Amino acid sequence: MSLSVFLFSDIEGSTRLWAAHGADMHEALQRHDTLLGAAVTHAGGTAFKHTGDGVVARFESAVAAIEAAVAAQVALAGQDWGAIGQLRARIGLHAGEAQSRDGDWFGPVLNRAARLMAVGHGGQILASGAVHALARDGLAGEMGFSDLGMHRLRDLAEPEHVFQVTAVGLAESFPPLRSLDGSRTNLPGALSSFLGREREVREVVQALRDHRLVTLTGPGGVGKTRLALHAAAEFTQDFEHGVWLCELAAVAEAEAVDHALLAALGFVVRPGGTPRQAVVEALAERELLLIIDNCEHLRATVASLVAEILLRGQLIRVLTTSREQLGVPGEHVWGVEPLPVASEAVELFAERAGAARRGFSLDASNRPIIADICRQLDGVPLAIELAAARTRSLGVSDLLEHLDEGFRLLGSARGTGGPAHQATLRATLDWSYELLEADERCFFDGLSVFAGGFDLGAATAVVGGSGADELDVLDVLTALVDKSMVGFTAVAGGSRYALLETMRHYGAERLADRAGTAETASRHAVYFAVFAERGAIGLRGPQEAAWVTLLDADFDNLRTALQWSLRQGDVDIGVRLTGSLWSLPIDRMVLEPAEWAEQILALPGAEDHPLAALTHICAGYGAQQGGRYADALRHGEAAVRAARANSVDVVWIAHGLAGSAAGFLGRTEQSREHITSVIDSARATGDRYSISRALWFPLNTHRLSGVAMDVGAGAAEVLELAEAVGNPTLLARAHVTNGFVAGVEHPVEALGHYVAAERYAEVVANRYLIGTAIIYRAVVVAVVDPMGGLKELLRALDWNDSTGSPTGILRAGLRDLLPPLDELGLFSLVVLLDAYLPPIALMGVARAAAAVEHGQQALGPEQTEALQRRGGSASDAEVLALVRFEVEAVLTAGDPGGGEGI
Repeated sequence: MSLSVFLFSDIEGSTRLWAAHGADMHEALQRHDTLLGAAVTHAGGTAFKHTGDGVVARFESAVAAIEAAVAAQVALAGQDWGAIGQLRARIGLHAGEAQSRDGDWFGPVLNRAARLMAVGHGGQILASGAVHALARDGLAGEMGFSDLGMHRLRDLAEPEHVFQVTAVGLAESFPPLRSLDGSRTNLPGALSSFLGREREVREVVQALRDHRLVTLTGPGGVGKTRLALHAAAEFTQDFEHGVWLCELAAVAEAEAVDHALLAALGFVVRPGGTPRQAVVEALAERELLLIIDNCEHLRATVASLVAEILLRGQLIRVLTTSREQLGVPGEHVWGVEPLPVASEAVELFAERAGAARRGFSLDASNRPIIADICRQLDGVPLAIELAAARTRSLGVSDLLEHLDEGFRLLGSARGTGGPAHQATLRATLDWSYELLEADERCFFDGLSVFAGGFDLGAATAVVGGSGADELDVLDVLTALVDKSMVGFTAVAGGSRYALLETMRHYGAERLADRAGTAETASRHAVYFAVFAERGAIGLRGPQEAAWVTLLDADFDNLRTALQWSLRQGDVDIGVRLTGSLWSLPIDRMVLEPAEWAEQILALPGAEDHPLAALTHICAGYGAQQGGRYADALRHGEAAVRAARANSVDVVWIAHGLAGSAAGFLGRTEQSREHITSVIDSARATGDRYSISRALWFPLNTHRLSGVAMDVGAGAAEVLELAEAVGNPTLLARAHVTNGFVAGVEHPVEALGHYVAAERYAEVVANRYLIGTAIIYRAVVVAVVDPMGGLKELLRALDWNDSTGSPTGILRAGLRDLLPPLDELGLFSLVVLLDAYLPPIALMGVARAAAAVEHGQQALGPEQTEALQRRGGSASDAEVLALVRFEVEAVLTAGDPGGGEGI
């Protein structure tokens, strides 16, 4: 091992250049290589590899590497490249220890240098923190560094402090780096380095360019997920709406797939729609790459969903991982093979062993032994990583001997007709499992009941059992983490643990073998019922945001507990869970618990449970959010009866649910009776949270359904009570309420309330209230500054597009914007929106009506009639696209154009 500085270069946009200037690129690439080679040699470096359109070079001096990079860039910039126009290279520099073999160099330092280069732009030289430290005091002339800050690089666990080299003859200004920090993506940061697979990555990337659906297949543990994420990271700057990952490992039921994809993408269901419709419609107009991981256990459902997504969304590409292909027309299947034993498998073992035991290194004496180990493990990455972890306590020779003993069953396993590599992985798991202590094995088995992870408290209660000590449980968990059987992640406020999915299935089999599944699953369900009840209380207080985070982290476990209660017919657990989840922020995790609540209420004895009112409220809110107002009214009135019969202090929310649903159904008097009862029953509780939230109902029912209410009553009290409670959602609602009451007559006051509402709603990511605040902020700004109001409206449209939130929120505020739209001369848009929108305007029906009348007069009867027909039949997407077109036309050109675009 020796300290080296490595230079990686690559021609920016080479694929495009080859396609457009194939003949010229042959000569250009030769000239490029000559220039870079000369710069490297002159500075004392060695170019030891060419990577397609780039060069990899080694230097013993960081200063020399920088001088070579600067000379190369200046030389390239000074060339006349003819028809090509310009040939620009990006260069990355990193320093560290590496190994030399057969004229090539290996080690993590090269991976980091390559990743650093990949985030740069043509003409740019990027240096790592290590290179900066080595060279900053030795640079001559006007060469220096510009600090670009910390950046996450794909497939690398630790972020990198990135510096841009500056010098005479180099450009100074470049776009933001293409690091993961600036991407529109939810791809995770790498937990460990990704070794090898360069060829596979290139082939998968090319497959995604050539096909709209690519499925990576292969046995468990072969590395499908890592390869998918690594390839997908290449596209983080290629798609307008980013790259998004949906993991299905913790999703057990087919009906939960649509919900999982909604959550991954951050979309919600429009009123009257279904989760499937929401996913398909939201993706129909987007350009993005979607990765769906671990599909095998839900293959039929995923296949139908993907087929529908690709049919409706022509700009979507999908990458899936599964142990078998989906069977969707047009699917390109790419089989993931184990690592080559003699090279990449050995490198992987050495890297992981080095992480497990300080001082471990690959050398001529242990390489043949490690190759034998990897050969016996068939090059399966997961198996190799498990074996490498054992070097904490075993030398490689002893490891090979024990490994041979642990695989005596391989011959018979391969004779069963199952996949050979799957048999190998199973044998590896058997071997790793048998190396555990007896208490560790029992504990590992019990952990398999958790879905999506767990914390120490959950592990103690569910697996440790009654009277278990957390410190004792922590000791066992730590041992399992050290032995790579359990994963660990540090999170804000604590720690999370998880089993790899193959590990979880293996543990579940072992748990079933010793008849422990029923008891452990029961304790799991009871624990999370209590957890949900504590969460319901926490959601009402000042720590709401923390509880939203906790419930979100364990939502897979809540789902698993609910499904257990349904299978067992356990009404008590089911009611306690659904009865706790109704109070989650309205746009977070509402519809799925509501579906559970419907199923729980169908169980024998559910209606007689003392907390049945809460389950009816959960089901009712879901029905209302989905546009099923008759069902919402039915559940609301059932909740009123059940709450009164069992003296449960939720009569107020039950009345609120029934009243708002009745308003949507046009049952004005019934709605008014329920809403009036909301206030009375809430005050009877004496609870400040209940009273403040109850005072929201008269105003919201008036706003959404048009039922006449005294919207000014209680506005000051709402805010006073919310401030006393300190709950973010309550404060957001209170400020929205006061913004509505201030109205357009007091725009400055109203604007202040909407700004505050948005700030509080963002604390708990409540998109419903964020959207409400944004659209009404546009309304009040437009009163005093119509052009400023259009800018705010464009922000509301951007927010709607980026979150996939219910268009109903926009619809509730657009009618109030008709007067400023009329003032700006957007007559066609005003008339079309009048036909499209419901006849409700919070800020003034008369003003909106006057704007519509003026627009009709300006356009004449024939054009008015045509626009009314179009507005009455147009879809949400079509109308919002037209609104955006007109708004952007005004903002960019300053000329509304009299509705020419429509």
